Amino acid sequence: DIYAIGTKNGKSPWRVGVENPKKDGTYISKIAVANKAIATSGNYEIYFDKEKLYHHIVNPKTGESPHGSSSVTVLARNAADADALATAVFVLQPRAGKDFIEKTPQTECLILTSRKEKVFSSGWRSA
Repeated sequence: DIYAIGTKNGKSPWRVGVENPKKDGTYISKIAVANKAIATSGNYEIYFDKEKLYHHIVNPKTGESPHGSSSVTVLARNAADADALATAVFVLQPRAGKDFIEKTPQTECLILTSRKEKVFSSGWRSA
């Protein structure tokens, strides 16, 4: 989770890479960021318990780890919002998460589904 203060050298936005959770050293997107925060939640730490797959994010309604997404990256006004929204959207199904972000002012998202599909909110602009 980071907050990009101002611009790089006072001229251009910072470029932030969204790492591919399935392939180290590669990116699923890059985004230009200035005076905003970006946070990613994902299922990177996986645990097995008698045929069930768990990770550190839990759906409070079911007590289970959601499996619709591999990672959720949120761009927001501040780091607290970006972090909270990334986790909340991860719990939702990808399309429902995107729809939720579309209704949240000054917020964008990139969701990588468990099927490796990229779901972008309408204002996400890859750099």
